[in-house]
Amino acid sequence: MTRAPCCYGFPAPPTIRAIPATTTRLAGKSPLVAYRAGPLPELIGALAACDVVVTPDGGALHLAAGVGKPVVALFGDAAPDRWRPWGVPQRVLQPSSHDVADLSTAEVADACSNLIREEIHV
Repeated sequence: MTRAPCCYGFPAPPTIRAIPATTTRLAGKSPLVAYRAGPLPELIGALAACDVVVTPDGGALHLAAGVGKPVVALFGDAAPDRWRPWGVPQRVLQPSSHDVADLSTAEVADACSNLIREEIHV
C-alpha cells in the first residue's frame, strides 16, 4: 500500500506564511495532508503519520527526526550546522536575512517536492 506523502507545519507562527502557502501550492501536484496538533501525544502521532515533515526549527523538527521522518527544516537565526536534524533525509532552508519569514513559498514547496520525489524513488 502506498501512503500519501504529507507535509506538516507545527507550530507555525503567523510570520511563517510559507507553510500554509506551500500546502496550497502543492495541492493537486503531490498527495498532501496538512496536520495541526495540540498536546504532545497528538503532535507525535501526527508526525508519525507523515512521510515528509515541513516545520520551523524547534521541538517538532527534532521529534520528526527522532521518529525517522524526512524533514524540510526552516531556519531563522539559529545555526543549522549545529541544530539541523540528524540521521534523516533533509532539506534545510535559511534565508540570507536569517528571518524565516523571508523564505518564499516557492523555495519551501520546491524543497518539499524534491524530498518527496527522492523518498518515493529510493
